[in-house]
Amino acid sequence: MEQKIRLLIADDRLPSRDGLRALAATWPWVEVAGEAGDGGEAVRQVEACCPDVVLMDIRMPVMDGLAATRIIKERWPQIRVVMLTMYPVYHTEALSAGADAFLVKGCPTEDLLRAIIGPGESREESQDQQTSSRDELRSHPANSGGRFNTKSLFWTPDAA
Repeated sequence: MEQKIRLLIADDRLPSRDGLRALAATWPWVEVAGEAGDGGEAVRQVEACCPDVVLMDIRMPVMDGLAATRIIKERWPQIRVVMLTMYPVYHTEALSAGADAFLVKGCPTEDLLRAIIGPGESREESQDQQTSSRDELRSHPANSGGRFNTKSLFWTPDAA
């Protein structure tokens, strides 16, 4: 059995963190190691829980995700930082800050999965697990008749 990917979720909106945590819980190879509500807390959580990947929002109070990414990549260059934001205008700045991937909220869930796994990672079961996780998520009783929206980070019920 492969070691799980330890994920830190950094977003100032609690509903966003809740949605991402719920989504990550459906991926058997991902473990949510911690959460942060601002960039400063994200840096402290990286030091405390040693995640493999940080899923980082950009616009947050105290310290934004760009500044937090610079610190994280300077101190822990092996940690993968995936920027997930509502603002595509930050693409170049995020990559310059050291982000390993940049996604706009609303992207396909498959893109989020690929960003967390990272390029060059070999997970033989990843495609099957992605399909399985997606199927499990869709078939979960609380989610029947809807779909996960990576922009709102909530399930959207199908129209009746």
